[in-house]
Amino acid sequence: MVPPPVRPHAPRPDEETAGEGDGAARYLLHFGAVDYAATVWLNGRRVGEHEGGYLPFEFDVTGLLEEGANEPECCRLRA
Repeated sequence: MVPPPVRPHAPRPDEETAGEGDGAARYLLHFGAVDYAATVWLNGRRVGEHEGGYLPFEFDVTGLLEEGANEPECCRLRA
């Protein structure tokens, strides 16, 4: 499975933004669907887990990004 790209997310007016209201962009790692369960890593750090068959989900990775290239990884598990 090839992980999706990290994409910028323009905050809606009702969303809290990084930097306490300074309008800074947040970066979400979005998955359209995973077979059932997934553990997501970015640059060797665990981002989170998701369970649920074929449902979209995303993680806010703003605080985990590094300057230059970032390496998302996904470990897919079948239950």
